[in-house]
Amino acid sequence: MHIASRVRSSRTAAFTAIAVVALVLLSSRIAWAGVPNCFVAPPDPWPAVSPAPGREPIACALLSKVLLASDETQIAWIPGAALNKTLELSTDAFPDAAYAIRFIVTPEFNAAFGGADSLVRFGSNDFDARIGSWWTVLETVTDPAGHLKDGPSIAAELALPATSVPKFEAAASAVRVGTAGYFGLVAPAFSQPGGGVQFWFPAEPVRSTAAPF
Repeated sequence: MHIASRVRSSRTAAFTAIAVVALVLLSSRIAWAGVPNCFVAPPDPWPAVSPAPGREPIACALLSKVLLASDETQIAWIPGAALNKTLELSTDAFPDAAYAIRFIVTPEFNAAFGGADSLVRFGSNDFDARIGSWWTVLETVTDPAGHLKDGPSIAAELALPATSVPKFEAAASAVRVGTAGYFGLVAPAFSQPGGGVQFWFPAEPVRSTAAPF
């Protein structure tokens, strides 16, 4: 059965399951108040999408977008603590108590993440902006008028070091189909609050261009 049909047929049950799991787990497992319910635990039954925009954080809508653009059989839900170890990070990038997902890039993924939802990353110069594994979604770093937020605000949301205030923005034109990526929330780090969303890809498969802002 087509994944979109399965999503529609299981939506109500999935929302109920997520809500029940969230109520049980929030007090015992989630120490970071910024974790939306959709990242608290894998949905059961699978797959699930978020409620209508505006009723849940934008992170949930973007999670739904990744799920719908991915092959269900290639999705893996991974606790943040385990993923931080897998990526051998010196500073935790994903909240330990929240889940992230592993997925395989499809043509549908590249089509879905364009326009307001384009993948972008930031750096202090052109090269640093274009070359790297960490990406976010344009919509999450713009104001209601569609303008990029200032550098310190972006650095706070993406938990960047104080020495890495963004000055250049890189926009991804596409990610190589078949590439394994991860998607999740940004953990607090470097005395920054985090709370944004992030993708991790090997650097080489991402095609991009950069410009100052």
